[in-house]
This record gives sequence, C-alpha cells and structure tokens, in this order.
Amino acid sequence: LFTRAMSGGDGRDYVCLQDDTPDPVEALDRGVEGMSMAWTEDFGFAATYATADSARIIDVARVAAHSLAALGAVVDPTDEVWEDRAERGTVRWTMEPSVYEVMVGTNPAPLPALDPVLYREQAQSRARNWERFQRLFQRHDVILSVTAQRIAAGVEEWERAWTVDGPTFPGGSFAPVYCSHTMIFNWLGFPAVTVPCGFVDGLPVGLQIAAWHGREDLVLRVAEAFQQAFPRDERPAVS
Repeated sequence: LFTRAMSGGDGRDYVCLQDDTPDPVEALDRGVEGMSMAWTEDFGFAATYATADSARIIDVARVAAHSLAALGAVVDPTDEVWEDRAERGTVRWTMEPSVYEVMVGTNPAPLPALDPVLYREQAQSRARNWERFQRLFQRHDVILSVTAQRIAAGVEEWERAWTVDGPTFPGGSFAPVYCSHTMIFNWLGFPAVTVPCGFVDGLPVGLQIAAWHGREDLVLRVAEAFQQAFPRDERPAVS
C-alpha cells in the first residue's frame, strides 16, 4: 500500500510525477524473461572519480548484471556518454534552487542569488542527458551499473571526506566522487534501486538498476527477480 501511494501523483507537490504510472507491485513476480537491459561501466564520465579499487568493484557488478541473462533477459553494453552534472555547479541543486533549498532548510535566508548563466547551462545539460536516456530507453527496459565504485570507508575517513578533505576531490566535493554512478538519476528524477551483488575485500558491492521516468515497476521487477535468483545471506562481522 505504501509503495503504491508513493508512486502516484500528489497535487500538493508541483515537482512530483503527475502522470499515471504502472502499478509498481503488480508485476513484481513476472521475472525478467524477454526484458532488454543495458550495462554501462561509467556513464562515459565516472572514470574521472575512479580509485585504485574501482576496477575490481565494477567487475563484481558487471558479472552480476550479466547473470540476469541466465533468467532470460538480454544484457548489452552501452558506450553512450552522458554529461557529468558536477562539471556545472558541482553539487548544488541549481535547477530548482528556491524550491529545494527552502524545502530542505539548509540555507539561511535570504537565499543566495541565482546565477542565470549557471542555471541555463545546467538546464541545457540536463536536457541533453534526458534526451540520451530517452533514446536508450526506447531500446532497453532498464540500465544497469555499479552503485558505488569505492570501497566503503571507515567512520573517520568518511567524516573527513565530507568535511576537511572535500575540496581536494575532483569538483571540489566528495559528493560527485561518492555518487559518481547515482547522482545522474537524482538530477533527472529517474527511479533507481540497489541490490547487493557481492564483496570486495569483505565489503559490499551494489548493482544499480534504473529505468525511465515513472517506471518504478520495471526497477522493482528486476530487483525482485535478481534477489530471488541470487540471494545474499552473508553476515559480516560486527565490531
């Protein structure tokens, strides 16, 4: 019930999806036979944020993605190149600043003035990415990738990455580094989910499943099929 309620429109929120969408629960047990899936290594830009461990992490996710072929899906690599939003305005939500910054409540009032040049550049970049995904999803039901190409950090390293070490990362923030494979879907408002698919050095790796705007049903359907076919029951040691 909760999943169905979230998937519908809400007249109180002008930025939410207003179109009718397929029932996200009804198709959960249909499996993936006959579905077409794309696999991307890095969306054409995320290699900028790779670490020494990234290749091993992506290898695990790639094997997991192609394992869906055993369930009847067709999984093909794509070399499409999307644009990195961190190149324009780094991590600020400049597309709808007045709305999101008020809703989140992180900025002091009055809000900082909007840079019209930056707004236009981000809007144009977002539109180009939207069109590239639109073409891709005419051929494929979902797109698969690794969720994060970094091994999970310890508490102190994690804290430093988001604070004092932030300016040392490409783009001047840890956000586009940590979210190199996921931020694009936040930016475009496309549904995506992560399923556990393995380990590197004892730390978890995720397979990201994303679909076209409003197609949560496809994302959840693939996630359900994957987890039913390849369940993970490992329990790491807790310190």
